[in-house]
Amino acid sequence: MRTTRPALAGEILFDLYADGTAVLGGAPVNVAVHLAGLGERPLLLGRVGDDEAGREARARLERFGLDLAGVQVDPSAPTGVVRVELVAGEPRFDIAPDCAWDALDGDRAAATLAASGASILYHGVLAARSPAGRRALDRLRATRGAALFVDVNLRPPWTPLERARELCRGAAWIKLNEAELASLSGQAAPGDGAQRATDARALAAGAGGDTLVAVTRGALGVELHGAAGRLASAPAAPVAQEAPVDPVGAGDACAAVLLLAALRDWPPALALGRAAELAAAICAIRGALPPDPGFYRSFRRAWETA
Repeated sequence: MRTTRPALAGEILFDLYADGTAVLGGAPVNVAVHLAGLGERPLLLGRVGDDEAGREARARLERFGLDLAGVQVDPSAPTGVVRVELVAGEPRFDIAPDCAWDALDGDRAAATLAASGASILYHGVLAARSPAGRRALDRLRATRGAALFVDVNLRPPWTPLERARELCRGAAWIKLNEAELASLSGQAAPGDGAQRATDARALAAGAGGDTLVAVTRGALGVELHGAAGRLASAPAAPVAQEAPVDPVGAGDACAAVLLLAALRDWPPALALGRAAELAAAICAIRGALPPDPGFYRSFRRAWETA
C-alpha cells in the first residue's frame, strides 16, 4: 500500500536557550509539526527517554496532533538536549552525546514505517552520528515504497562530510544551505551563482540523476536545482518588523514546505515562495516551533491545504 503520507526519522530533543527557555526541537520534529499544522498526517520515527523531558516531549507532540506510534521510549538513555547560542545572529549548537535518539531501534522503526505506507521518508545527517543511529537509518532506507528526502544539516564534529555525501546517494530530494553545499563540494566558502549551480548539479548527479537539490541562502532566499541546472528561485520573505529575528528552525520550515510541495505536486516556483513565507514566520518567533497549532491557520487558508 502506498499513500501520500510522509515519515520523518531522527532526533527528538529540547533546544535550551541561555535564558532558560526550553523549546521542543530536532529537525524531524520541527518538520513533522509543520506538516501536521499544514494538514498532513506525518509519522515521526524517533526515541525519547523514560524521564520528565521525554514525557513532556510526547505531550507537546500530541498537542500538535502528531501520531506517536513511531516514538520509542528508551529505558535508560535521557531525552536529548541541545544548548543554543546566537552568535552574530546565527545559531551555534552544543549537542549532548549519548541520548535516547541515538539508540533508535531500527527494526521496530522499519516495521512501523512499512505498516504506515508512507510515500516519502525524511531524515537528516545528524541522526546517523551513533553506530545504532546509522544502523537504524540503513534499515529505514532499505524499506521499500518510500522515496528519500535528505536534509543535510551539518553539525561538526557529529556529521563528517563523507557520511553526509554517502547519505545523499539515492535521495530524490536534498535540502542544504549554501555553506553546506560548498563543504560537500570541497570548497572553503560559498561561491557565486554559477558555482552554486555547478555544485548543485554535481550533487544531484552523484545522488542519482533525477535528484532535486534545494539550496537555502538565508536572507538571500532559496534556489532549486536539478541535474540539468537551476529550476527556480525565490527571495526571502520579510520578517515582521516588530519581531526579533531568531533563525533557528528556518531551514526546517523550508524543508517542510518542500515536502508538502512534493506530496501535493506544486510547481517549483510556487513551492519555493511558500517555503520562504513559512521560514520568515518561524524567524519571527523564539525557537523552531510555534506555541500552538493555531499558528498555521492562515497558511492553510491561503494555501488551500485545509
